[in-house]
Amino acid sequence: DKFLQGKEYSTFTPMPPEQDVCRFKVPDDKKDTTLPWMYFTSRAKPKEDARNIMVQHVAVGTWYYKVPPNASPSQWLSLRKQCQEMVYAHLDDDELSAKVPLRSSHGKAGGLNFVDNYITIVNDRPENRYGDDQDEAPSLYAIADARHQFQPDFFTSCVPCFFDVDGQLNRRVAFTQAPQHYPEYQDKFDYLDNNNAQFFRLNAMIRNCCGGVSSCGTNGMWQIGHRDRLTVWQRRRKRVRDRDSRRRTELIEREQFHT
Repeated sequence: DKFLQGKEYSTFTPMPPEQDVCRFKVPDDKKDTTLPWMYFTSRAKPKEDARNIMVQHVAVGTWYYKVPPNASPSQWLSLRKQCQEMVYAHLDDDELSAKVPLRSSHGKAGGLNFVDNYITIVNDRPENRYGDDQDEAPSLYAIADARHQFQPDFFTSCVPCFFDVDGQLNRRVAFTQAPQHYPEYQDKFDYLDNNNAQFFRLNAMIRNCCGGVSSCGTNGMWQIGHRDRLTVWQRRRKRVRDRDSRRRTELIEREQFHT
């Protein structure tokens, strides 16, 4: 019951804002696949001016780390530990390594992307592989918002939607979502539609008769395909043009979820 920096689960542990904190607890019996592996991930959140990132990728005031040309995804976490802040008058003769912002996507999407990349790296470790088709199988990714909790029948209601009548995985089903519910708001008094009742029960039913999908990721479950080892970083075009009128591409961490 003690694995997070020697502290209890219920004890708040101060963390350096510019450093990631990743811990995991292994079950006593590793061969028992019914026991979950508990992971705690906290992505670095240094103080930055987001306006600089939007126009200059890595600008003064931005925290970043370097990725050498021959770096492998297995080095991702160790490379992030070597992050630094871009400052004025900082001489850098390294023209081969790519500068990757520590937080290329912010907010909830940024946290989800960090966890998605983390899971990919952890699952690819030799000690975590099954040695059969499960290593290449898709995964289900569900989100419970910090202000919500899953209902007891959430998984038993949503997981079967991803399988056909023969019990085989249906790769054509990509996403499910259950309505969010605030017990203190009755629908007839929910003038701001906090429960999304208007959307789920009226607008979406008129549109496609399937109950709809809102823009909120809460209570959503995705089927995410297997990712190979080449997808931890990706290239993204700059949002502004250079003086030579050519658009350049910059390296960022892979974004499964977009802001």
